[in-house]
Amino acid sequence: MNDDDALDFDAAQALASGRHGAPFSVLGPHRKTEGTVVRVYLPGACGVEVIARAGSRSLGALAPGKAKGIFEGPASSVESYRLRISWPGALQETEDPYAFGLLLSDYDLHLIGEGRHDRELHWGLTADPLHDGMRRLVRDLNFIYAHEPALHAQDAEPEGFAWLIGDDRANSVFAFLRVGTVKANPVLVASNMTPEPRWNYRIGVPMSGHWREILNTDFGFYGGSNVGNGGVVETAPIPAHGRSQSVELVLPPLATLFLRCEN
Repeated sequence: MNDDDALDFDAAQALASGRHGAPFSVLGPHRKTEGTVVRVYLPGACGVEVIARAGSRSLGALAPGKAKGIFEGPASSVESYRLRISWPGALQETEDPYAFGLLLSDYDLHLIGEGRHDRELHWGLTADPLHDGMRRLVRDLNFIYAHEPALHAQDAEPEGFAWLIGDDRANSVFAFLRVGTVKANPVLVASNMTPEPRWNYRIGVPMSGHWREILNTDFGFYGGSNVGNGGVVETAPIPAHGRSQSVELVLPPLATLFLRCEN
């Protein structure tokens, strides 16, 4: 990529500060003198690579631009691509939102209705129990993510995650285990993706003892139907999913459970 194709400093600074009036005109794929250039704004990233959607073949590495967070460079083909982003201690593959052109989404409609500079937000929406329930759920999700080491301590390590159930098509249930450091108790996460509760559902676990329900997204406090496990379940020496111990759970409809081992 030659200097004529590079994003000029003023435009880069405007993007970095959120002052650019037409980000689609500079971000995403663009035809230039030497072919197609892809440009992204990813503050905090260590590196960015353009990869093919099918097969993850590399289409080109993007170089740091003139402003912090800007990455740009030529790509051999951008008909269908994704981004491979290197973060400190982690690798992520994701879509480039600027590859799809200008789209009007539900989020944009939300901004049109609530993102007005000349009036306050619709605080009255919190009077609706369902709206307020969602606010409480997001608050509590953030809390357990920050306070349960198993949910974040080994984010960048393969040992921090283990599938338990990924193939139960009949019940539309999946479950996995998050593992922290030696001193951190593992957390079991199980989701029921159907509107029907799954009663007496057995899941294998790595440790015997008590498993406490630390979050149930079906809790009535969040606007759910209040189906759950009464707070604590006990393991039984019944093998399941490759584990010698297991727990029998009630999986609430369209909900996710987080259970922490308390051994």
